[in-house]
Amino acid sequence: MPFSIVRNNIASMWTDCIVCPTDSDYSGLGGADHAIHLAAGEQLDEACRSLPTLSVGSVTITRGYNLPVRYILHTMGPVWIDGEQGESESLAACYNAVLTKAATLGMQSISIPLISSGTYRFPKDQVLRIALDAVSRFLLDHEMMIYIVVYDKSAYSVSKKLMSDIKAYIDDTDVDETEDQQSNNRYSLSLERKYERRRRPIDEFDLQQHEKGAAKPAKPEEPCCSYSIKPDSSYDDMFSPSASEPRPIKVDAEFFSVPSSSLKSTKKDKLKKLIDELDEGFSDALLRLIDEKHMTDVECYKKANIDKKLFSKIRSNRFYRPSKPTVLAFAISLELDLEETESLLKKAGYALSPSIKFDRLIQFFIENHIYDIVEINMVLFSYDQPCLGNVVA
Repeated sequence: MPFSIVRNNIASMWTDCIVCPTDSDYSGLGGADHAIHLAAGEQLDEACRSLPTLSVGSVTITRGYNLPVRYILHTMGPVWIDGEQGESESLAACYNAVLTKAATLGMQSISIPLISSGTYRFPKDQVLRIALDAVSRFLLDHEMMIYIVVYDKSAYSVSKKLMSDIKAYIDDTDVDETEDQQSNNRYSLSLERKYERRRRPIDEFDLQQHEKGAAKPAKPEEPCCSYSIKPDSSYDDMFSPSASEPRPIKVDAEFFSVPSSSLKSTKKDKLKKLIDELDEGFSDALLRLIDEKHMTDVECYKKANIDKKLFSKIRSNRFYRPSKPTVLAFAISLELDLEETESLLKKAGYALSPSIKFDRLIQFFIENHIYDIVEINMVLFSYDQPCLGNVVA
């Protein structure tokens, strides 16, 4: 299963288990630690008194008590000193330990906060990256839904150089969007004025007539004469000056009619031809691209951060239509260029729009050959956009 970055309070997550970052004595004084102890109740405090002393990277287990989870995994992260004491390696080991323990317990989902990013002063521009790298490696060999829980945007940051480049790219687009919007507004205004002129204003006389009751409309006048055409009548005879009145002529309906069965048959044949000539669908195109890139199915959907069940649906159903983020996740996994990406999107009935921020961000990554889905999702999250993948069946 995939990972997802969510903005939430760790104590509010509904998963099989959650991770509680704490100190060696389970004091419950840290940010996430305090929130979990407060929500779980006094029973958690009592249970922690009987647990062994924690060390960096070790994991202990308690029940969830008042929380909507089965288990709480308690762990202790490293204290940041100067970055030269193996802090990053210790933090990665801490994430590996809680994930391995969750897999041992048979958990299908887990929520993990940014360990050591608060009281232990670990640089916030590194914590999320270390967490996501550890999660990505773990998911290569395991199936589990993993939520990285971020309390607020200030809890992490992305490369300043990358964000600066993206901002410049988006700002260039915003100018075009403004001009397009102004053009659309002018067009809408002209239509409104056009149809306003067609509306007849209701004056006082109209209202009085409406209250009294409108007069009945006059009956249409009967036609002075009627003509019908008969195939064996001549034009001269019909309009001859000597004729006292027009001669009624009957129409032979069968002479002009087309058999309805023949018409229906033609439409069915055309429809069948259109269906038979359908282009390659998304499922067939995806499997073909996987083969062309010399990847296995597992490598592709794991790299795309896609759930195994969802990939199975796509593979087994030629006409399955996935969501747009799912298509783009596969495009990133396959490292497609912009033309190939647009072609794959078209197979599923989508396109990249210059007026949608999400699409512009994806286009930036592809044009700059950035195919690291962890980094991409970090940026998407910072722009309040949906992450790629993380979709379950």
